[in-house]
Amino acid sequence: MQLTHAGQIFLIVFVILCVWSFALTRLWLKRLADNRESSKLEFAYLFAVVFSISALFFPFSYWVSQAVYDLATKPTYDAKIVSYNSEWVDTDRTDSNGRKYRTQTLMHTAQVQFKDQNNKTITIDNSIRSGDVPIIGDHLTVVYKDGDHNAQEKSWRSMLLFAAAVFMLFILGFVLLMIIAYGMNREMKPYKAFASFLIFRVTLTLGTMAMFAMLSYAVFAYFFLGNPRDLPVWVVAICGLFSVCLLPLIYHILTGWKAYRDR
Repeated sequence: MQLTHAGQIFLIVFVILCVWSFALTRLWLKRLADNRESSKLEFAYLFAVVFSISALFFPFSYWVSQAVYDLATKPTYDAKIVSYNSEWVDTDRTDSNGRKYRTQTLMHTAQVQFKDQNNKTITIDNSIRSGDVPIIGDHLTVVYKDGDHNAQEKSWRSMLLFAAAVFMLFILGFVLLMIIAYGMNREMKPYKAFASFLIFRVTLTLGTMAMFAMLSYAVFAYFFLGNPRDLPVWVVAICGLFSVCLLPLIYHILTGWKAYRDR
């Protein structure tokens, strides 16, 4: 049986990642062991860590950079939603006791229509699938090039998605950089200081602000936008309570934890 082109690429990338992970793990373990005998189990664990991070970082760096490049360079069109497709999608969730369970969510993909540069009418699926029902007749800004399987939406949703992906890749890349620096016997204090800044000043700040914005928007939409998502009042009350509870944390973040430094 002959491998397809995609299979050949997958095999080549897999081999390269294995060689890369093996070499980096040896460097990491050499300094970590500090002239003591290391076990095969320890090597296997560190190899799995390096391979997992690398397998996420390098392929996704290529895919995300390609998607961002396409979003910036492909022709832009004003498209109109003419219909949509709906399908049930399996979703993994976690209950209040930490137990995972699987449920189904109805997701919708808008079908948009526009005229390309040759004045040809194109009807094609949008690139973003959402739980919100698309409104027929609404307009979207999309990018499209002949041969694409869908029209890539150019909106705040896609920008936010790419921003989150870039931030995730940045964290993965920094972790890889720390492993490389550690394996090459570099001084780790600057890396630790930056990691602390990244966690407490950047990640915690962005996560808290994003959570506060989502919770507050639920309250705002209920009272000022006519409750477009039909949220029950108890959900809105909980969102309001949690958003208020986040205010002290936001205060300390914005003031740089001054109240604790001055003690």
